[in-house]
Amino acid sequence: MNSTAPVRDLIDDLTSQWRTAVERIADQNYAGWRELVQATGYRLPEEMRRELQPMSVWDAQRPAFVKSLLEWAHAPTGSMQMVDELLRGLDGTGVYNLYKS
Repeated sequence: MNSTAPVRDLIDDLTSQWRTAVERIADQNYAGWRELVQATGYRLPEEMRRELQPMSVWDAQRPAFVKSLLEWAHAPTGSMQMVDELLRGLDGTGVYNLYKS
């Protein structure tokens, strides 16, 4: 097997499922988020973003978020080692997405 297409297809499918689930959650919490992104580049209005600051509020939630992501992907979550490794890998992406919200 010289092709990476099956792996790429699997990752694309998981990404699509994850995006759909996150968009569904966003729709339930703030239905106008798509229009706001188009108009301002942000997913939440300023008053809602203020409620989510400072960034340190999110630090305690990071392991739970990563564990739920692993569970969703049917990955092992029995040890914190996998969660810790993924946390390190997602640091930059998570911070960017939180600021962009």
